[in-house]
Amino acid sequence: MTLVAALAKYEGAFAYHPGDSAALNAEILALMRSGLKTGTCDAWAIYVDGTEELPVVGRVDIALDWAGRAALATRTLAVERIAFDEMDEMRGRRNAENVGQVGGP
Repeated sequence: MTLVAALAKYEGAFAYHPGDSAALNAEILALMRSGLKTGTCDAWAIYVDGTEELPVVGRVDIALDWAGRAALATRTLAVERIAFDEMDEMRGRRNAENVGQVGGP
C-alpha cells in the first residue's frame, strides 16, 4: 500500500519513521511486525517543543520504512507520562529495542 493510500484509509493518521538510521528503522519495523515491539518511549521534551506529535489514543498511524514507504499501521492503545526512573521491566519489554543486549528482554 502506498503512503497516500494508507493516509486515505486511516484518516487523521500521522506518518513517522521509527529509529534514527536506516539500520535501526529496519530493526524496529521487524520487531513491530514480529509482535515483540508493542510500545515505545520518548523524552517528553520532543512533544513540548513540537519535534514530535504526541500519540493519540485510538488513532491509527503509519510507520514508514527509511525510504518513506508505508510499512505498517499501528494503533495507539494508551499514552502514559512517567519519569524515566519509573520505567519498569514490563514497559521495557514492550519497547523491545534492546532485545539481545545485556539487561534487555
